[in-house]
Amino acid sequence: MKKFIFGKRDSIHIIDLTQTLELTKVALEKVYSTIATGGKILFISTKKQASEAIAELANETDQYFVNYRWLGGMLTNWGTISNSIKKLDKINSDLQSENRGFTKKELLKMSGQRDKLQRSLGGISSMKKIPDLVFIIDTNYESLAIKESIKLGIPIIAVLDTNSNPDGIDFPIPGNDDARRSIDLYCSLLKETITTNFETLSLIIECWYEKFFDFSLHIVFNLPIVIFSPIFAINATKFSSTVWLFFILDFFNTSKFEEFTLFNSLNSLTNSIKSS
Repeated sequence: MKKFIFGKRDSIHIIDLTQTLELTKVALEKVYSTIATGGKILFISTKKQASEAIAELANETDQYFVNYRWLGGMLTNWGTISNSIKKLDKINSDLQSENRGFTKKELLKMSGQRDKLQRSLGGISSMKKIPDLVFIIDTNYESLAIKESIKLGIPIIAVLDTNSNPDGIDFPIPGNDDARRSIDLYCSLLKETITTNFETLSLIIECWYEKFFDFSLHIVFNLPIVIFSPIFAINATKFSSTVWLFFILDFFNTSKFEEFTLFNSLNSLTNSIKSS
């Protein structure tokens, strides 16, 4: 962590916030690109200060989380974990069915098993395959999760405090991993990045639809020119590709897309710190 330390005062190490801002931007760009390509993120933090915030973030953004205890093989031994998830689903189904036919003792035992499995596996119960990205708060707590992610080649974003080991972390974020306010800040940035991605995608679809409609009208009213002009004498496949290319390039040149450029505030803050 030496390269991320700005200085030391009264036995307290001070993190270089300029690097924190730059690396946070890089990490958020990775989150954005992962969600944009349909990927899923697994949020991991079993420490008391972050467990609730992590679960809330994952539920609000439709991602996965582990916030109680990391079970060995959660990623590398996915077959066994999948069987445990199926067992959890079966217990839930049995407890919710009307004609259960179980004794009180059996129901009590099943409820205990459900609660135990729910704490450990509830956040990944809908996960069908290994995630595309892992986000970790406190690498000292989650060393086993880091080892499994590295083994499977899953990119890792992690908040690194002054006592953390940055080895194996693809996207480090130097920062405080103990204070609740810091954890809430990380979670809010992640939530904004993911939700903005969904909003941007909806806007792109909407704009493409509008341009397709407008361009279709243009083609209809100028059909003789399109068909008979040697300039437009191209086959249907090339024409279709040309139309979509026109939509994409034209959209990304519009001011609407500029409204969704993320990280402008981070860039401004970084520049102001550098200039001061």
